[in-house]
Amino acid sequence: MSTTLCFDFGNTRKKVAVFVKGEIAKVLTLEDDATATVNSLINTYQPNRSILSSVIDHNPELEDLLKKNTRFHLLNHASKLPVTTPVGKPETIGADRLAIAAGGVHFFRVKTCC
Repeated sequence: MSTTLCFDFGNTRKKVAVFVKGEIAKVLTLEDDATATVNSLINTYQPNRSILSSVIDHNPELEDLLKKNTRFHLLNHASKLPVTTPVGKPETIGADRLAIAAGGVHFFRVKTCC
């Protein structure tokens, strides 16, 4: 079964969505981003993949843990997305804004052809 953990770490909350076969199965708010917390999620859901969108200074061990146990992607200005970022310094665009732009294109793409 294909399972993905999607982490969203914002200024107010740390959340994770569990996707099973491309559908949201569960959304959780995390108390922290400690290694034990994320390890528990990995053990519970056995994800194949994971992605992290973070606008905070998150636990640096988190990325290594996710890389070790899943096919991991850190969403940032270097991610290949279906949108362009026409700004002078793309590295200043927050991962939260990149995620919402990619989601908007994915869910509301307008067909321009016949």
